[in-house]
Amino acid sequence: VVSLFLDEADELLEGIEQALENWRQEPGQRDHADELKRLLHTFKGGARMAELAALGEASHDLETLVMECEEAVLAG
Repeated sequence: VVSLFLDEADELLEGIEQALENWRQEPGQRDHADELKRLLHTFKGGARMAELAALGEASHDLETLVMECEEAVLAG
């Protein structure tokens, strides 16, 4: 399971990096934040299935941070 996660993780991390950059450039664009949250959620799930608890927890924390930042951006 760990090797499957590691294969998927490379692709997910590239997507996370791109989604984060897109959101940084256009913070008011909800699609970018939604894509970032989706990718982080998928990464978190894979890490937890691979029993990489610390990585799963870090992903969860990032997912929560994105939600909090999104709320702050939308609130103005």
